[in-house]
Order: sequence, then structure tokens, then C-alpha cells
Amino acid sequence: MFEIGWQPDILNRMREIDRPEPLVRAEKLPKVIQGGMGVAVSDWLLAGEVARQGELGVVSGIAIGIPLARRLQNGDLNSKRILEESFPDPSISEKIIRNYFVDGGIPAGQRYKSVPMLSYKREKPNEMAEDLNLAGAFVEVALAKEIADGNGPIGINLLTKLEEPTITALYGAMLADVDVVIMGAGIPIHIPNVLDNLANKEPASIPLTVIGAEPGNHQMLFDTENRYPNLLEQQINRPNFLAIVSVSSLANYLSRRDNPPNGFVIEHWTAGGHNAGPRGKSVAYDEQRGEPVYGPRDDADTDLLYELGLPYWMAGSFGGPEKLKQAKDEHARGVQIGSAFALTQESGMSHQMKLRIVKRIMSGQDIDVFTDPLASPTGYPFKVARIEGTLSDDEVYKSRDRICDLGYLREKYQKDDGSIGYRCPSEPLEDYLLKGGSIEATVGRMCLCNALSGAIEMPQIKKSGTTEPSVITLGNDVNRVVWDIMDYLGKSADATGEPKLYTVKDVLDYVRGTSK
Repeated sequence: MFEIGWQPDILNRMREIDRPEPLVRAEKLPKVIQGGMGVAVSDWLLAGEVARQGELGVVSGIAIGIPLARRLQNGDLNSKRILEESFPDPSISEKIIRNYFVDGGIPAGQRYKSVPMLSYKREKPNEMAEDLNLAGAFVEVALAKEIADGNGPIGINLLTKLEEPTITALYGAMLADVDVVIMGAGIPIHIPNVLDNLANKEPASIPLTVIGAEPGNHQMLFDTENRYPNLLEQQINRPNFLAIVSVSSLANYLSRRDNPPNGFVIEHWTAGGHNAGPRGKSVAYDEQRGEPVYGPRDDADTDLLYELGLPYWMAGSFGGPEKLKQAKDEHARGVQIGSAFALTQESGMSHQMKLRIVKRIMSGQDIDVFTDPLASPTGYPFKVARIEGTLSDDEVYKSRDRICDLGYLREKYQKDDGSIGYRCPSEPLEDYLLKGGSIEATVGRMCLCNALSGAIEMPQIKKSGTTEPSVITLGNDVNRVVWDIMDYLGKSADATGEPKLYTVKDVLDYVRGTSK
């Protein structure tokens, strides 16, 4: 974990730094940023509706080739229309449609056609994998912009830890004129330069993390002229970049670089999805629950953030009008909200799962959100909502056959001959061990690639005929925020039967304090 050592005169030194002007005028900055959640939980419909209401809607760009390929196999005409009418290289869109679109959709219970894995092995790049990733980001942003209709900006969220998909997803989003890029789960040092290079049609690169290799020895390279020459004539604008950080020291470090972010999302460890680990050389774990223990060092210093001179939004248990006021009092521009939006009618999460969660909360049975230190193959803590029948259920976890057939969370390692190999702590044990992995690294790991795809009602059917289980990630305050929104709407706290899901507008009215 990256550590910054503070000096006593830090505030004075920060005041002396020449800061770049933010790309967005302060009066146009949104109060609310909708979180970029899961694999297409934050889909184009959710993000577009948030932006239509005047706030920043954010699509998830994580593993974005999977939802595009599976939607097309489900017969989705919106994705097909955007590819046919708007994507600027017909040779790519025609190839994707030819390979994946099924008129009327595949029959229930049929396996989805596989999506090839992205690879750093540039001597044999998988062009379809790259094309799906690029086109997936383009389609998601373009559809969201249609819904937004110019009322608010659209952003895309990516994970820094997922290195291979980053540049092609960014390029696809920029081709669709994305307004904001938001990235966390790592330290996104190189992203401002990548955005500049893509906008200027220059080659872009990011360093790759390779276990056993010297840092900086391997780069993920992208050259539009060589890889996508038919797109060279497209006008591309450079979007704003917001870095997701958990502590003010990291924000300070990024802001002092030659090409800093345009702002920050300050994410508390209670937020859903991946979390930063507790600060310090050693991590303590709760004796009863086994969760990592966070302390005062893990809270951001908002006075120091204010001194940086860049806009920031508070995230992690900030879903509510009193939280928006608190954020404003702490000099923030506003808040980022995830869990409340994840359970709206418009989100990409399974409709039945949303109903089940809201009904359970409203009946007085809280959802237990567990900060799982082991679930994610990335090594970051990951918030898992403990719900029966999902991968959080011990029986479901143990009964699943281990497989790595999507590969977005694989780790790269250097082989004895100097070449690069891939392995995943969630793949079959014997395969992982043969590749030099340790048995300890496999304990408790989940296949998040498949499980998060299951959460949006697009699970893979295995060759055995079984269905991949899902996993649900939510923030620690999901019970409070759902209860408060339903109370604001005047819905019964002891509702029986299926509750009606609330909407994006309901969430924003509640957060912005609109009178009912």
C-alpha cells in the first residue's frame, strides 16, 4: 500500500503550489455523483436517468465487453441500434453483431457464447476481446447520453487494478464523448496522461504489474494509428478525470503531480464494492466477524483536502440530505451515492433481487454487509451482502466448481523463461499451484467476474448445466438509506407483499431535500 509521509509545514507548502484550473466551472459541478457499481449494475439506463435529472450519471465500464456480448445474445435491439447507427467503424460493429447478436434472444437455459480474454501478449492480441471492450464502453455511454438528453453529464467508472481493459475502454467511452472518467481501486497516476494522449491521437501506455518482474519493465501500449486506423478522423474530447481515494495523503500526492486529476471522490471504507485496506503495516481483524479493523488513520482530513484547491465529493455512507449538508460543510462539492441507486427501478441489478432486498429491509430484517478480506482476487477488501442463495452462502460457495473463463481479475506473473503468464486465485487449485501460486492465496476467493455478471441477470450456464451463482455488493448504510427513502416516500415500514421499488427521481428528491 502506498504511504505518504507528512511534514509539519505541509499546509504552507501546498499553498505555494501552482494548481491547474479545473476543467469544469464550479457552478456547473453536480451535487450528486451516482456510483459506478459492479458489472453493469450502473448501466446506461440508470446513469442516463441520473443525468436527465441534472446530476452526474456514471456507467460502469468494468468488464464491459461481457454485458455487450450477452445483451446482444439476448436480442437487445438498443445495443444493436447504437452499433449500427452510431459506432464510427462499421467493420468492427458488423463483426460484433455477426458474432453475437441473436434475433429474439437465445433460448432460456442456453449457454452464452464465450467472450475472449484480454491479454498483454501483444504478439498475439485477441482483436475481438479488444473490440468488445472498446465497443461496450461506447455503447454504454452513447445510450446513457440519449437518456440524459443534454441535461447532465455522463461519466464512466473503471478499476485501476484492471490494467489490460483500461485504455480500450477509455477510448471507446471518449469516442462516445464521455464527460468524466472516475477511477479507484489502485493509484491512477497515469490516467491523466492517457486521456491527453488519446484526445491528441497519440500512442498511450500504462505500466503493468507483473509479479516477479522489475517495476516498469512491462507496459500496456495502445496506438490508434496501428490498431484502429479507421477511427483516426474522429473528433475526441478530453474528459475530466476524478480519482477515487480514501485518504487525504493520496489526494495530496496525486494533486502535486505534473498532470493532476481534475478532482477527487473521497471514498470511506463503508462504501460498497472494493475498499482500500486499513492503513498501517499490520492489519487487525475483528475477532467475531473476521473483518479488517479500520481506525482514525483511515478517515480523510477534509481541511487538508480543501487546501489542495481541487473539487471533491464525499462517498461511503453519504446517501441522505443530512449527509449532503455535512459534505458541503466540509468544503466538498457534494456526495457520491451508490447503494441507494443500486436498488432503484432503473438499475441493472436483477429486478427480483432488488425486490427481495428492499422487502427484507422493510420487514425489519437488515442485510448483513460483510467487509470480506478474501473474496476479491485483487487482494482488496470487498463488500459482500450476505444473502441466501448467492455466493456469500457457504453451501453455494463450496458447491461451485472453480473456473476462470472470463479472466478480468487475473494476475500477471513472470515465468522462468522471462515470458508473462496469467493465473487467478479463483481458478482450479491445481492450475493455480502449477503456475507458482500459493495455496494460501486461494482461501476464500470468489470468482467475481462470473458472480457480478450473475447479479445483472446474465449468468453463464456451465457445461454441466448448472448456473453461475451471483454476488451482491452494497455499502454498510444500505439498511438505513433504504428505510429513510421509503419513509420519505410515505411507504409503510411494515409492508407486506412485494414493495414497489423507488426510482432515481425519488432518491434525488430525497437527497436534495425536495418537499413531498
